[in-house]
Amino acid sequence: MKYRGWRAATVLVGVLLLAPAAEAQNFAAVGWEKFFTLDWEAAAHRGRPVVWGHLVNEYGTPAARIQLLVEGVDGAGAVVATTMAYVFSEVQPGGRAYFEVPAPGPSGAYRVRVLSWERPRR
Repeated sequence: MKYRGWRAATVLVGVLLLAPAAEAQNFAAVGWEKFFTLDWEAAAHRGRPVVWGHLVNEYGTPAARIQLLVEGVDGAGAVVATTMAYVFSEVQPGGRAYFEVPAPGPSGAYRVRVLSWERPRR
């Protein structure tokens, strides 16, 4: 009786190890485009690739701890590398904030999205 449990557990572990890995998914805040505008470009800073730009707050209230998702993409648009960074300054409605993020991978093609943000506490 003891061996059946171990055998079942061993089979389960084997199946999980041999199963193809699920494709990674990247999530960003749904509908962020209604609240923020991003303009950015890839560049080099001190010999290292970076993505820099500005975020404009179109949201009706201040936004804080804005987290950006920067994805390196290949020629087919598939994500090959990611990095996340915060815009630490509080951005007032209509205001803008500068960001500069180390580029994820050497692809040269990137996509920048807002991953999350918070309303500041008063």
